[in-house]
Parts: sequence; structure tokens; C-alpha cells
Amino acid sequence: MATEQNNRIIPFLILDYNRPNESKNLLLSLKKHIKLEKYVPKIVYLSNGGEQDYVIDYYKEGLVDDLILKKENIGCGFGTADGMWYCMRSDFLFYIQVDHLLIKDITDYDIDQFINVLGDNQTVSHVDVSGNQGNGQYSERAQFINVKFYNNIPKSGGGPGPYSHLVWSERSMQDYIKEKNMKFVVAQPLFFADAGKWSVRQWECGTETKHRTDTKEMEFTKLPRENQLCDDLIKFYRLTKDEIKVILQGNWGFKIPENMKKDSFTVSGWENI
Repeated sequence: MATEQNNRIIPFLILDYNRPNESKNLLLSLKKHIKLEKYVPKIVYLSNGGEQDYVIDYYKEGLVDDLILKKENIGCGFGTADGMWYCMRSDFLFYIQVDHLLIKDITDYDIDQFINVLGDNQTVSHVDVSGNQGNGQYSERAQFINVKFYNNIPKSGGGPGPYSHLVWSERSMQDYIKEKNMKFVVAQPLFFADAGKWSVRQWECGTETKHRTDTKEMEFTKLPRENQLCDDLIKFYRLTKDEIKVILQGNWGFKIPENMKKDSFTVSGWENI
């Protein structure tokens, strides 16, 4: 009986680091659009360090069922893995990075269809519920996946955050899926819309950055512990030697790195996000 009950629990696992506006919008969209009767939704929220008062408020308001608080940021890769292991008693879950909005009702019928697609033989790795943001490859962004399947795949724990220098867990998943010649399904129409206007990151050298994912404008919200930027940060933002000097002098402000200007664009509708 306990196993049957656990099979009916569908966690909605959310990973967050310092995203109060996006997280509130996501939680309200879940409250509006989750329409389950046979299955039992459980909002599992992993706050991966940083400011956490707003997250505790969510729990007090009843927007979150299970709250996991990390004292320090362990990065996207290790944070995702911790959340997945926490949900190990359930067979399937939705994993959602915090900068999304649920824009379509999720019903028992949808869950049945997703489970049927994944099946028992795991020739299909996951259901992408956010419009193929990985461009044909596995993406952590928003997915419905078999929990045991995910947990059994070896990963280095790398990803955005202080462990970006390690092999990213997303890459480990991509390599495994390719090696096993597995496929994935993209749900249409999409359930979760990308609302990721901002990216907030902490780096190995102690630096913290915030950038717009469309225009590429960025700022340093915290300078490195020592007067040196880590290689991963320099590579990610494609910084020149002159730009590094300006940054370490504390004079960067909020602008686009020269080598990222060719990739700058503006997403319509993101003005108020």
C-alpha cells in the first residue's frame, strides 16, 4: 500500500538560487494550473544557498510542501542531484528550473500519457515539457523523468555555479543518452514557458554575477575573494584582458562584454520580468 501511495505522488522539484521574482511567479502558476485528482502533487523546493527569507515565506504561505535549504550554494549540478535523491520514493517527477512559468493545465491524463511514453524499458529518456530548449539534446530546464533512471546515471556534479569547472551533470546525461541510443519526447503544446530573462551565478573564485540572457548585459554583484577572476567566468563571458582590469578595479557597471555583443538580442514580452 505504501508503494502504491508513493507511485501516486508526483513531485514538482524546483531548483532556485536568489530568484525571488521568478520563483514567486512560477509557484503561482503551479497553483493555478496543476489540476490533479488521481495523482498527488508535491511542491519540493530546493533553495541552493543565498538569500532565503523569501523562500521561507513561500513555505509559510503554503506554496511549498517540502522545503530544502542549503546554507551554501552547491551549484546546479549537485543541487539537482540532491533534489532528485530527496524525491527517490516517487517513481516520476517534474524537474523545473526556477525561471519558468506553467502556462497550461496539467491533468491526470497528461501524467498518464507521460508515464506511458517513458514505459518500463527506458528507450525514451524523458519528456521535455519546455519546448526543446536543448535543441535536440537533453536539457535540465524543465522535464518529466523517471527518478530512479536519473539517479542511477553517474555524474560529476558540475554545472552553473561554483562547480562550473567540473563536467556538467547535464553533459553527463547527454552523453549517457547518446551512448544508449535513447530518444526523448517534446510535449506539444509546451507546458512550461521560458521566463529566464536573468541569470544569477556564483563562481568558484567567489565572484557573483547577474546577466540578462537575451541582451547579454551583465554586472558583478560580488568581486572575487582574491584579486583574480576564475578561468570559467572569463571563458563564459569571453572577457578581454582590458575588461578584466576594469572589473578588478570595480569599475565595470552594467554592460555587455565586447565579445558577446554579436549575440545580443531582445525577447519581446520580457520587459516586466
